[in-house]
Amino acid sequence: MIKISFITVNPAKVDKLRQWMKEASSRKKEVLETLKAEGIKHEIVYLLERSVPPILIYATESEDHEKARAAFKESKFPIDEQHKGVMREITLDFLTPEKLLDALTCFPS
Repeated sequence: MIKISFITVNPAKVDKLRQWMKEASSRKKEVLETLKAEGIKHEIVYLLERSVPPILIYATESEDHEKARAAFKESKFPIDEQHKGVMREITLDFLTPEKLLDALTCFPS
């Protein structure tokens, strides 16, 4: 199952976010280790700056997103602790967009 999260970002912290994502990308082994521990099969992150404030878009694939979230929350991996700190610093709000279509449930096989 795919889950998408939308987070508004403090415009003054966009550079901090970019630096962190660049650093996380350079720490591939650690990132993959934490994703495995959380049960995340795939994660991709986008930044939409054309809106004010900017919006961070997280797309994750997992069999159980609640279990993955709980594992991340309880994680003691150093990279997860750093990620939590950066996210606390850059986040303004979590958005709940209106779902307009879910083709999987609309058109079951």
